[in-house]
Amino acid sequence: MTEVVVRRLAPADLPDVAELHRQAFPRSVLGALGSEVVGRYYRTQLSDRDCVVGLGAVDGDQLVGYLIGGRFRGSTMRFVRDNAGLLVRRSFRRPSVLIQRRGLRAAGHGVRLLARRAGTATAERPDRVPSDSFGVLAVAVAPQLHRRGVGTALLAEAEEVARTRGCERMHLTINPTDREALDFYLGLGWRRLGRPGDTPSAWLLGRELETTGQEGERMGPRTCVGVDVEERARPSEQHASARPATHAGPGARPDPPTLQAPGLGRAARGVVSSEDRSDVPQPVSRREVLVGPVSSPPRPVLGFIGIHAGRRSDRPPGQDETVAMLFERDGYRVLQASAVKAPWLRTLDQVLAVLTWWRVDVMVIAVFSWRSFWIADIASGLSRLFPRRRVVLFLHGGELPSFAEARARWVRRVFDRADRILAPSSYLADAFTRWGYDVGVVSNVIPLEGYRYRRREVARPSLLWMRAFHENYNPFMALAVLARVIEAEPDATLTMAGADHGLLHETQQRARSLGLADHVSFAGYLDAAGKAAAFADHDIFLNTNIVDNTPITVIEAAASGLVPVATRVGGIPVLLTDDVDSRLVGAGDVEAMAGAVLALLDDPPAFSRLSDGARRLAEGCGWDPVRQRWVEELRALVPDLHHG
Repeated sequence: MTEVVVRRLAPADLPDVAELHRQAFPRSVLGALGSEVVGRYYRTQLSDRDCVVGLGAVDGDQLVGYLIGGRFRGSTMRFVRDNAGLLVRRSFRRPSVLIQRRGLRAAGHGVRLLARRAGTATAERPDRVPSDSFGVLAVAVAPQLHRRGVGTALLAEAEEVARTRGCERMHLTINPTDREALDFYLGLGWRRLGRPGDTPSAWLLGRELETTGQEGERMGPRTCVGVDVEERARPSEQHASARPATHAGPGARPDPPTLQAPGLGRAARGVVSSEDRSDVPQPVSRREVLVGPVSSPPRPVLGFIGIHAGRRSDRPPGQDETVAMLFERDGYRVLQASAVKAPWLRTLDQVLAVLTWWRVDVMVIAVFSWRSFWIADIASGLSRLFPRRRVVLFLHGGELPSFAEARARWVRRVFDRADRILAPSSYLADAFTRWGYDVGVVSNVIPLEGYRYRRREVARPSLLWMRAFHENYNPFMALAVLARVIEAEPDATLTMAGADHGLLHETQQRARSLGLADHVSFAGYLDAAGKAAAFADHDIFLNTNIVDNTPITVIEAAASGLVPVATRVGGIPVLLTDDVDSRLVGAGDVEAMAGAVLALLDDPPAFSRLSDGARRLAEGCGWDPVRQRWVEELRALVPDLHHG
């Protein structure tokens, strides 16, 4: 067992506090603007005239948790005014910050602060927080010590500090959608306050304290940072959303720009106290927590470069985006670029990301063919400027082998920069193994919990086609198959869903010309909820591609229990096994595909068997088995880091 001691933070602890911040607040606006900005922000907070205390949980010489809290007054306003020029310059150097909704909201808040009278020194919205309350600005615990009592010990010590300072209550702000963190605080006796700043996206939580009425010995003489005891300071206006075993924010403004900062740079060694500027930690008390062994090596920081959906509703998440999300859910620090829609702005955002993500240990670059290959070239070339960074090329798309044959020198130049090349199927891996490259296979992944599986006993003549309306996906073949099926099953229907890439109008016209208008519905692009409903309403999935690799839509349909009937092209026969989890036919063979559909309708036992097989196929693409393969690859690339 390991003994963790809670003590007063010192200036020398700030670099370690910074690392914990980066883990706790990976999406913060301040963090995206750089460590210098974050450093100035915290120097302003900790050297403010308000009563602020910093507590650290240490295991030996390692800081494994921290808490900052107290009474705050106008520090955010002062930070914005004193650093307006720097904030503007950094925002223009990192346009991806302003493109995001949170960045725009933060910029607006900063402008409002600048517009206020220079003499304003009180909290911006004192009505939003309780009076005589100790605000918890931030608390975070190293991921390897979550659920070990460290956060509880920090909060207990903060309560003692609050009591000795005459506070009657404590408060903080939390994102109510973070159920794990919310349950943690509610379990400790915190309750929702429902004050003016309490919103659906940011709840104020509070806890009543029993004050001692006198100074205890825990903090020594009753002094605050640069302010007399009699001068009552008001709580800060700042906050951030919570994460498991982490929290930030005493105020109640739903999304101010300045708290969700992932850390300070090592050069930003701000003043912790106007009374104590030494590097010697000032003990608060010796609150000891027995926890399990601390995993000393940090996890690798992962960067993912590709064409991402982000919050856009017109495209599904890319495969590398899904992997990034799942790694982040597991506690890894993950950076992504880019979800910008305009191609040239997206490329600019990706280039800036590669150059500014200087802490990234492993850069995973999505590799597609033709015009999209440029970003793989640029990102891999720029990544070589960082000697310790490992570059992984993650291959995608059934057209990549033919593109490589046409642009062999270009492809070799890019591939030669990689520390590792990965592909989601042996189809792509084998294509480039013949070129002399060692290509590892890591399957595409879907979050299985997001797909409702229904075991099917009997097939209904309800067909589903779900790809983009593009010549590579051959939507006309699906109509021809339906026309043949209707000859034997007059009630057969087909739903065609997907984004228009040039063939939607022509497909609709052809459906009318074939007399199928009453049997075909065009659902447009479907989001996650729309997909789930479509999978529930259909039994057979048509995949009519003429070019393909390892299509996610086929795996999603299989996860829901549909039986795929697919053309045997590209990586499809590697992904699917005929008569085990699907029916496979030749490319463009309408008669064979229609015959396969009718055979499934006429043979319930065979259909049910293939439905079960399809689900088993999808389970092999769940996060647990795929994560294991990713971790094996990461361990080989950066063996000195933690991969648990």
